[in-house]
Amino acid sequence: MKSLLVRGLPVTLLAAVLACGDDQAAADQTGTDGTAASTGTGDSTGTGTGSTTSASGFSTTGATSTSSTSSTTEDDSAGDETATPWVCEDLPRAETTSLIDDFENGPPPQVDGRRGGWYTWNDMSGGTQVPEINGPVYPTDEDAHGGQYSVHTTGSGFSDWGAEIGISLNYYDGRDCPYDVSNYEGLSFWAKGEGEVRLRVASRATVPVESGGLCRNGCWDDFGMDLELTDTWQLFEVRWDEMTQSGWGMPAEFDPTDVLWIHWIDESGESVDIWLDDLHFLPVDEPSGTGTGSESGSGDDGSESGSSSETAGTSGTEASSESDSGSETGSEASGSTGDSSGGSDDASSTGVAPA
Repeated sequence: MKSLLVRGLPVTLLAAVLACGDDQAAADQTGTDGTAASTGTGDSTGTGTGSTTSASGFSTTGATSTSSTSSTTEDDSAGDETATPWVCEDLPRAETTSLIDDFENGPPPQVDGRRGGWYTWNDMSGGTQVPEINGPVYPTDEDAHGGQYSVHTTGSGFSDWGAEIGISLNYYDGRDCPYDVSNYEGLSFWAKGEGEVRLRVASRATVPVESGGLCRNGCWDDFGMDLELTDTWQLFEVRWDEMTQSGWGMPAEFDPTDVLWIHWIDESGESVDIWLDDLHFLPVDEPSGTGTGSESGSGDDGSESGSSSETAGTSGTEASSESDSGSETGSEASGSTGDSSGGSDDASSTGVAPA
């Protein structure tokens, strides 16, 4: 089983974790080797076995994430008035590759200056979540949309703001720094699950100073959009100008040059079930709300059978159907430009209007 980048894992801790993983993997490794990487001052890799919940031999207790309170509510939204804004020397920009992750080639593509990984987090109100917070997040091969792998989190029993899964874009030296996505006009991704989930895009305008942002009051009210998930894969396309704040925080303006991380939150926390696959940035020159296309791609080579047509929509609303005809070659997560998403025979596509 392939592994994804462990977000926020210190290099010194990672070295110890990987040493343990090598010893254990020699005894009980099955399937495909996984890799875990750190995005601090250097990269380390090691082998181990993994699943959607854990990796044999890996223990990531103590790993931290600067977005660990990224989903706090209105009652806990004040920033530190004395904190000093972080100074980030490297401010990369997405320019050549629209692919964010298709989960087919280990860690998310580290291209265009991106250096981050997947994480899970929750309100710690007594519920349970898989994968566990502060640990590695592994792709699953149970029911991928395109290719062989997707990412999945489940949970239940949360009573505050719920649970989330997310990806950082420019995480290094133990902190989240801004990433410029202004060359693109939004996100596209396939998702399925249970009930309403809110996509949120964290930027410095809404994140407290002590967590890498510029906000000092009414923080954490990120720009985003409510999505209704079903047990069938759906294509969602969300544009920056369609996103809104929830309304309980300090009013802000979304700046696509200042994005920190992207996350999907089940705010009910009663029964968390979020699947994601084939995430891309939307090129600016794509027509908004209408289009036709076909998709293909299956397996690790990024190809898949299937055709997808999308009918016109408004304000991010779309519909598409898929059949077994047509083909198009998708790209892999190795830094090549273009889309790698494919389709399953029963997948449908729906967008949603801004909340």
